[in-house]
Amino acid sequence: MKKIFVRIGVGDFVVPIERLKDIATWAVIYDTDGVECAEPKTFIVGYEDAEGVECDDKGNYIIT
Repeated sequence: MKKIFVRIGVGDFVVPIERLKDIATWAVIYDTDGVECAEPKTFIVGYEDAEGVECDDKGNYIIT
C-alpha cells in the first residue's frame, strides 16, 4: 500500500527582533509521545511593532 502524508501548517509567531539571532532556522515538531516527527525550516515573514503594525526591520512603517 502507498504511504500517504498530510501537510500541516503552523501559524506565525512573533519574537522581539533582538531575539532573532537566538531563533534556530529549523523548528522541531514532536508527536504526543515525544517522538520527533518533523523539522520544518523557519523563515522571516515580516516585521511589526508592538501593536502589530507592519514595518521594516528598522521600524519604518510601510505605506500602502
